[in-house]
Amino acid sequence: MTPQELENYTYHDLLYFRFGATVSTQEACWYLSSDLIPNYYDINRVMHLRDDGRGPRAICDGIIAHFNSAARRVVVDLDSVAEEQGFGQILRARDVMPVTGNYVAMRWVHGCNGHIAPGKWLVREIDAGFRERDAWVDLAGCDEPNIYEREFWRAVGQLECSYAPITKMGAFADDGEMVGACSLYIDRGMARIDSVIVMPSYRRQHVATSMVSHSVGVALEHGATCTYLATEKGSVAERIYKNLGFAEWATNPMRRHMSR
Repeated sequence: MTPQELENYTYHDLLYFRFGATVSTQEACWYLSSDLIPNYYDINRVMHLRDDGRGPRAICDGIIAHFNSAARRVVVDLDSVAEEQGFGQILRARDVMPVTGNYVAMRWVHGCNGHIAPGKWLVREIDAGFRERDAWVDLAGCDEPNIYEREFWRAVGQLECSYAPITKMGAFADDGEMVGACSLYIDRGMARIDSVIVMPSYRRQHVATSMVSHSVGVALEHGATCTYLATEKGSVAERIYKNLGFAEWATNPMRRHMSR
């Protein structure tokens, strides 16, 4: 990922998460904040840290004070530029530590079959009616082990589903049941595929393959020159995406740091 690609990726990430966050872009950093789901850290974080002349130490102190004043966990995503400027070292000294695990940003490079979904799955944008919208939201928490987690992800899905700029895709069985869901966000020549979820009883039946392939085709139709997604490094999903024509773009382009 080149420096310009990192800038584009980071800004597109910011644009996507406006579905649930209030955004404030400042010279030193970008704030995302939401009172609706304060424990959803993708929409309650700071990103794109840059020294604005005050020095990284003063900026980090201000960020920590911002979260402390709201009685919230400090959540900061650091990219390579922020690390080089010393923000990571300062945050870690203040016990704002990197989250374990790695994710990989992947960019589509070749081989998509567009709208031809493998097997029996019809993939299309969901309609505006409540029935399909509710089914799409329900899928967001379909495999969580407890009621709290299911309701948490349903709340996230509700925000995402209500945000018009995001295209909501569904995969449908022959009887019309929605068995998979994902989102597609296209802006400024970039397309992001996210929220890929398949009903547990339909996994390993090419549902995700169908949805991602279809979404790439839609992105190409809309003129996207970069279609990307992110997944856990070394996961089954990463292997699936590679088979669909995605290649590794960067590992941990933004490394999340959180207070204890």
